[in-house]
Amino acid sequence: MVGNEAVVEGAGRRAYPQRTVAPHGSFAEYAVVDPSLVVPLPDDVADHAALPVGIPGLASWMSLSQVARVQPCETVVVVGATGAVGPIAVQVARVLGAGHVVVVLVLVYGAPLVAALHATRPGARVVSTGAWGDSDLRLPFPLIRGRTSVTYSNQLTDPAPKREAYVRLIDNVRGAIPSAPPTLN
Repeated sequence: MVGNEAVVEGAGRRAYPQRTVAPHGSFAEYAVVDPSLVVPLPDDVADHAALPVGIPGLASWMSLSQVARVQPCETVVVVGATGAVGPIAVQVARVLGAGHVVVVLVLVYGAPLVAALHATRPGARVVSTGAWGDSDLRLPFPLIRGRTSVTYSNQLTDPAPKREAYVRLIDNVRGAIPSAPPTLN
């Protein structure tokens, strides 16, 4: 277990815990979890396929489906598509029916982020799934006027919608990821 990301086994069943009970879990052989926050895993989904559905998968799904409410045929721009969340966000945008998915491979923050926001139209929704790399980001009011800017955090979201999202995402990865993880040569 690393942080809160794990597949656990209890009562003869594999499951994904939404989080561990603080302060336990971080580099422990055993972790304490709240049974109400455990999502049972189907037998046909391997551990290595279930893990990325957790923190990065939920951040992608919840931010695009629940916060931005991406609609079919809309354009979605994924900034920083080389991290853990970005590649999954690209796939989630496609699952949600985005007409175009624009991929920006580097994180954009500070002055480049302000320049990128200038390229959006009024009515745009700007969603952050984590830190934008600049803890002191200042945006000019005229730039954000008429645009919706929201952030999403797995840690601040109620467990019930995350559980529903996790189950839906697991259904999407069934059969898409091989039963054995790739080996490095």
